[in-house]
Amino acid sequence: MGYTERKLSKIDFSRTIVIEYKRYFEIIKLYNVANVLMTLNPAVVAIPVITEKFMKDGGFRTIYDKWIQEQKEVKEIEKLQMENLKLSNENFEYQQTIRNQEQKIRDLTETNTTLNIIKSALKIWWLILPIVGYILGKAIELLIKLIPD
Repeated sequence: MGYTERKLSKIDFSRTIVIEYKRYFEIIKLYNVANVLMTLNPAVVAIPVITEKFMKDGGFRTIYDKWIQEQKEVKEIEKLQMENLKLSNENFEYQQTIRNQEQKIRDLTETNTTLNIIKSALKIWWLILPIVGYILGKAIELLIKLIPD
């Protein structure tokens, strides 16, 4: 007996666990597998032609497999987001390191410039020293001449 031959089926809730059947009927209604008329006792289930197509398309197994695939995709997306966050943090730290190194380079360049100025002054000092010595010598000579014996 196929799905299309059987239009109505009656299930007696007094022989089963009521809560579980209600849950199953809600799932059947949710996925439009059959029309379920919930009454106190018994429940009436009308099985339309759509049920046959639902079963040919894989039934709840297909729905479950799609759900599993969606869960895998969600986990993969979360993994990629975490990896992206990690890479962003590493990039930020790398850029901070670059800025620190650039500041060190500027500081060393400034120090090097100051040392070069001092070095140049010392080179010139050796030229200036004899002139200063000569001037001091002449000044001392003049002072000696001005002091009475």
